Amino acid sequence: MSSWSIDGAQVQTVLNNVKTYADQFQTGLSEDKFTDLSNCLTAGMTEGSASVNTVTGAVPGAVNDLISSLSDELTTIGNRVQAGILGVASATVSYNQGNEEMAATFQSEMSTAAQTGDFSFFEQHNVFGS
Repeated sequence: MSSWSIDGAQVQTVLNNVKTYADQFQTGLSEDKFTDLSNCLTAGMTEGSASVNTVTGAVPGAVNDLISSLSDELTTIGNRVQAGILGVASATVSYNQGNEEMAATFQSEMSTAAQTGDFSFFEQHNVFGS
């Protein structure tokens, strides 16, 4: 056994905070938000009977191109956060149960999932609680 001392409750507090911020990030970057933005740029918004904030020319297309170009990066950010939460939580439980080998495996699989977006290891080990 190593000389580490991991407080599961403190780890859980940090992970809950990370999840809260990750959820806010996801909500702010949802498909609906991008659709609303696109609609506002191309059709404007209506207040009463007046149309306001209509943007014309190349701006709507440029904004759509920018959003499209960030899609892969945003997916990568989401994968890394999700992998971090699952990997840290699972490794902590394994470590506290005295299973350092499994804790190390969860750490390794966390890195793999973050890079590839493949969470099948965590699914196979019932980390999602299904």
